[in-house]
Amino acid sequence: MLILDYPNWEQPTLFEEFLPKALFELTPELSEIDQLLQNPVFEEPIIERYHTALGRPTVPVRVFIRMMVLKFYLCISFEDLSVVVTKTPMYKKFCHIPMDQEAPTDTAMMKITKKYGEEIIQQLNENFILELRKNKVIKGKRVRVDSTVVESNIAYPTDAELLFKGVQKLENQMTQVKERCGHKVRKSSKKKRKK
Repeated sequence: MLILDYPNWEQPTLFEEFLPKALFELTPELSEIDQLLQNPVFEEPIIERYHTALGRPTVPVRVFIRMMVLKFYLCISFEDLSVVVTKTPMYKKFCHIPMDQEAPTDTAMMKITKKYGEEIIQQLNENFILELRKNKVIKGKRVRVDSTVVESNIAYPTDAELLFKGVQKLENQMTQVKERCGHKVRKSSKKKRKK
């Protein structure tokens, strides 16, 4: 089930009454970003594609978008994002998370990012950059790119594999030469396997 915000996220809690107000105030940059994110253009791609009243409630759309902005603003991982937002009242306020509630977990954020897909994330990113350029926050001449490297096993080539691939290529070339010269070439349905 798609929801936009946590219910009653703006209502102050007893917890807030005993803490200094400065803890909840947004920095000037975050305040400006907060104003930009109030534009419904950021929610539209997700709402159009995933709007449903069925299923369990998921991470609210506005919370997800704000947490993703915060992730790239702070240049941190999903694991650190959840901890930092949970422990910082200012970030909770920015992300529209009630003070007595924890931030969505790193696995929840990763699953939702995967569910929405690269296309939606790219569209959100493009909309955000367009809004920043419209409001003259950035000039848009330079782009900062962040890439994630995933660990994987490397299959190093062995002498036997290289030799086998060389023999296969020679056989393919010889077959093509024979066909061009007009010779009949018997093509076997079985693929040769290396031993």
